[in-house]
Amino acid sequence: MGINKQQTILTVDDNARNLDLLDGFLREGNYNIIRAENGEKALELIRNNNIDLILLDIMMPGLDGYQVCEELKKMPEYSSVPVIFLTAKHDVESMVKGFNVGAVDYLTKPINIEEFNARVNTHLRLRRKELELKQYDIAKNRFIANIAEDLLSPIESLRSVLKMLNDSSGTLEKELMQDYISLAYSASDCLNAISQNLKQWSALQNNEFPADPKNINAYEIFNDVIDTIQAVNKTKSITINNKIASNEFVYFDEKYLNIIATNILSNAVSFSYKGSAVNISSEDSNIDGSLTIVIEDEGIGISPEDQEYLFQLGKQNRRKGTAGEIGTGMGLVLCHDLLLKSNCRIWVESKLDSGTKMYFNLLQGR
Repeated sequence: MGINKQQTILTVDDNARNLDLLDGFLREGNYNIIRAENGEKALELIRNNNIDLILLDIMMPGLDGYQVCEELKKMPEYSSVPVIFLTAKHDVESMVKGFNVGAVDYLTKPINIEEFNARVNTHLRLRRKELELKQYDIAKNRFIANIAEDLLSPIESLRSVLKMLNDSSGTLEKELMQDYISLAYSASDCLNAISQNLKQWSALQNNEFPADPKNINAYEIFNDVIDTIQAVNKTKSITINNKIASNEFVYFDEKYLNIIATNILSNAVSFSYKGSAVNISSEDSNIDGSLTIVIEDEGIGISPEDQEYLFQLGKQNRRKGTAGEIGTGMGLVLCHDLLLKSNCRIWVESKLDSGTKMYFNLLQGR
């Protein structure tokens, strides 16, 4: 989850020649540089731009550098922007005051260009990392909220079924009781799938789920997964066709491929219309010697906006399947990370109401 935008530096000094000098120092860094010749203008620019670093003179008419920094720290949405004081004031008292009002660094004039560039680069790297962590934290919190909400549905279904069975166990007809039991199994399967995906993804992030690649028969792996999925998805009458060659081998971790095949096929079935088909095929790559697996459904499709975040933790829009199935998107995030760990990738082609093609590549068997 990276931040790739060009970083913006605000330089503040009442002397235009000093601003020109800073422009020259920063020219090699490919930064977006904006300038202010007084403290009031600096605060205006801070409010209207996404600033990553402020290089701030202290001695200026009107608002001096200390006052600008103090005002900045009063604004919650901008208070985390790092400030480096650039000043001719060499005394310890001035330096201490600079840090007390919120600066992250203090450089004295005349400026040494090597030291200047080293400190600017260090604080910009820290700024980028801080913003990345904030984005990750937002995504994590949204993801946890989605998981909690999605768990409620199968839990409530299970509770309702158990209550009905408890209240009517002596009077229920056998056929109706079997229907209730099937509903309970369906809810428990949903809970189990969420739990397993979370457990496996967490283990992968902690390097506790190592890969053990070997030659495995891709056709047979998919056949086994199809049998499992069809056993629990009888009501939608989805036909799953395995068109991979029966002698197609890949060099990959077997448990990884089982997880990937299960999640992608389960998604395809969830978002397919009753009575439609899901087709699994393979395509040789003439470039890197890999095999591309294609899983194509005839379902509701995915919007371009949703495709952008399909494999990112906590960023997917929550969607229900054609029979009301609920998913957190955790399965696709897990697939993405398992493939990434194996130097492979996953991608998608889809249009709303026109089905989805999910692709992922695997090394061909050795």
